Amino acid sequence: MKIYSLLLDKTYKPLTLIDYKKSFLLEYTERATAIEYHPYAVIRSTYKTYKVPIVLKTNALSKTFYKNIPTRYNVYVRDNFTCGYCGKVCDDSEITVDHIVPVSKGGKWTWDNLVTACEACNAKKSDNIIMPVYIKPHKPQYFTLLLKEHIKKMDETTLNIIKPYCQHYLKEIS
Repeated sequence: MKIYSLLLDKTYKPLTLIDYKKSFLLEYTERATAIEYHPYAVIRSTYKTYKVPIVLKTNALSKTFYKNIPTRYNVYVRDNFTCGYCGKVCDDSEITVDHIVPVSKGGKWTWDNLVTACEACNAKKSDNIIMPVYIKPHKPQYFTLLLKEHIKKMDETTLNIIKPYCQHYLKEIS
């Protein structure tokens, strides 16, 4: 399990998840203020032991500088690696991104027009316009995608500490 830290903006809105080493540097250089620390994890130097900050607050306001681009992997994460047509859960080697409205019929590479599909369903659908049954295509929030991607790799203690700060995003995931 990996230790991540939650970075909040001035208004306590989640910005991103960062590695615990980066969070330590942000606090040490006073570019962020630690709100909560990990109860067990520490960083040791030759002469000193430091607590690992898990929740930090920056002095900046949240700017939407993260572009939420529908990359192949982001579409897989949004759809939980599940085929939108048959509901089969696949790994990334047996799943593809499918255009609901095919490119030949004017379909674009946008969140609302992309869905994951297993190879069999993608071949069966071919050049037709068929709405997915199991997944409703939508543009997810950047932080929701980030949480979905990292939540399985996060240790339980860290997850319990950051839950109160990102409950809204956790509801979207489940």
